[in-house]
Amino acid sequence: MCHSLEQARHLSRTVDETGRTLCLTHAYTGYPMVKQPRQMILRFDIGLVRKVYVEYQQGWLSHDNVNSKQTQWRLDPKQSGPSGCLGDIGVHAFNLA
Repeated sequence: MCHSLEQARHLSRTVDETGRTLCLTHAYTGYPMVKQPRQMILRFDIGLVRKVYVEYQQGWLSHDNVNSKQTQWRLDPKQSGPSGCLGDIGVHAFNLA
């Protein structure tokens, strides 16, 4: 959503000033195969989880397809920020854990 703390603060001020609701969708959290392990972790059913290993494989990013909208913004630091795919995909992996 933001590439810097300054941008995040600006976004927060804008939300406060306009009274609008800001939402971030985590697309996978509604699936049972994601909900159940997450609940198990939160309830400590499997003990204290100290490490989570996440893989997110995207075949479309492995090809030189410069005309793809999905590829263009993710590979352009001016649009996606300095974190690249970590900011785009990593936030969802963090939410799952």
